[in-house]
Amino acid sequence: DGSLHTVLVLEDDDPAQAIFDSVKQFRLPWSERVKLIDNAKRDGIVFPTEHAKILSRAMVNDGKNLVSQLILFDDGREPVDVLHRFLLENDVTEFPSQSGKSFLQEACSLLQCKRQLPVVWKRDIFAPGKISLGNLEILMGEEPVDAVDAFIQSRGLGGEIRSNILKMVCDDANTTCQRLRPVVFRKQINDGAGGTLGSVEVYENEEVVDAVVRFIRTSRGGITLDEIQLKNHFFQVACSFPRLKCTRNVACSFPR
Repeated sequence: DGSLHTVLVLEDDDPAQAIFDSVKQFRLPWSERVKLIDNAKRDGIVFPTEHAKILSRAMVNDGKNLVSQLILFDDGREPVDVLHRFLLENDVTEFPSQSGKSFLQEACSLLQCKRQLPVVWKRDIFAPGKISLGNLEILMGEEPVDAVDAFIQSRGLGGEIRSNILKMVCDDANTTCQRLRPVVFRKQINDGAGGTLGSVEVYENEEVVDAVVRFIRTSRGGITLDEIQLKNHFFQVACSFPRLKCTRNVACSFPR
């Protein structure tokens, strides 16, 4: 809000901890906390520990058995990634456990959490000539082809590079690829009472009308929406988007 705040580091203080404790009420971004630490170092402050301790909690699995102590340090990592790695290292299969949910809730009250899902696959991607394109990250539950496609689209690259990257991802034993075509458009559909019926997903090179009819015929519990009305709605809102095909208004035959 523009007001000044004085950060005090006393003689017997751990500087990293003192700085974090002094500013945690403001929930500053990690980059701003790093600036404070760098300024203190330039002023001659010695840091015996590199990172402050934000949170320490005893973690139990869903069987209420103690797993271990999970400590979150102020090192810039997302709390959900710290939790996920901790559970993997301690052979806890459920994610997140009830104690894990409580941990994330408390951590995100102290920090600006950017995600609620952990990164399960991460690599630095290189173009021909060993030019780094940046890190590709795939989140838990995310279909790899969608993550790869978003990565490629954000950099204006072509389909051949996408195919090469996707092959590398799908060949990795730590990933599971259930499809090879990315979703290029997704829209949630609600019923008349505001309840969620699901989402219409349009795949790359798929006709919009085919995606709409597939949604109607495969959604669990049946869809009471007017099929013609839904098709017309999508022709109006979706067909202006790039990468979508709207060359016909009659769907291909789908098995019932």
